[in-house]
Amino acid sequence: MAVPYEDLIPVKVVSLAQATDRRLRMCQQFEAIGIPFSFFEGTDGRNMSAQEIAELDPRPIHNDNSRAWLIGELGNLSSFRRVMRSIADNDEPYVCVLEDDAVLTPHFPEFLRRSVLEKLPRFDVLRLESNWMGWYLPLTKVGAVEIAAPYRLGPLACGQVFSRTAARWIYEKMLPSYQPFDCMLYFDRRFPGLRILDVLPAVIIHGAAASQIDPAGQRCAPVNLSPVQKLRLKLFRAGCNLRIKTSFAWHWGVGAKRRCLKRTEREPVECRTPVAHPAQ
Repeated sequence: MAVPYEDLIPVKVVSLAQATDRRLRMCQQFEAIGIPFSFFEGTDGRNMSAQEIAELDPRPIHNDNSRAWLIGELGNLSSFRRVMRSIADNDEPYVCVLEDDAVLTPHFPEFLRRSVLEKLPRFDVLRLESNWMGWYLPLTKVGAVEIAAPYRLGPLACGQVFSRTAARWIYEKMLPSYQPFDCMLYFDRRFPGLRILDVLPAVIIHGAAASQIDPAGQRCAPVNLSPVQKLRLKLFRAGCNLRIKTSFAWHWGVGAKRRCLKRTEREPVECRTPVAHPAQ
């Protein structure tokens, strides 16, 4: 059954203008499910000026051997910051934001319905990738998809629903930049006050498309850390762990972890073939 247009939230797909193949795949997927969307033109890091990079205030990425930022990561960060600004400046209470290598599963259309989102436990970000493992608090279900509050979240920002309040908060507080956007928001929990929910199984699958900007494997280059850098890394990780603990207790109660279930296997997060959709 098709979702009534008046019940749909907006969908923005972050994409570089020259990514014609990716854009074609996204158009084909949305045409198959009969849902409108719009492209949000991303920032190509290769075209950023020194001033534009400086405005992001990028610091060494402590959680990854204190390495420097890759140019594609800076473009991605700039893109998401502009998306957050666009959502914050609009009147829509919820907006779905996808990257252009997202693969939509048959569950996806249901999570674009205002009437469905309004019945969920209150959230600031509803992540649709299911890229997490370990303890989680089960909350409710949407059809066959369980809505959960994971204790620890994994990286990737391929698909999620942002509230307008969350977008405003993220935009205002995301600088200086210590991590790429997905790690900042999910792995690092830079914003412990955000109530972030996730799904089980995945509603959006990462399409495993290689970066068009950064060389493969560049971010994994080994680095010899100085004693000071090692100390900063330990302090950074300790801060992450503290934010995870306090955030979970803040949102779900001091004894919430005792009510958690444990997920021992993460679903595959990569898929090169789009999932077939039933006729709408």
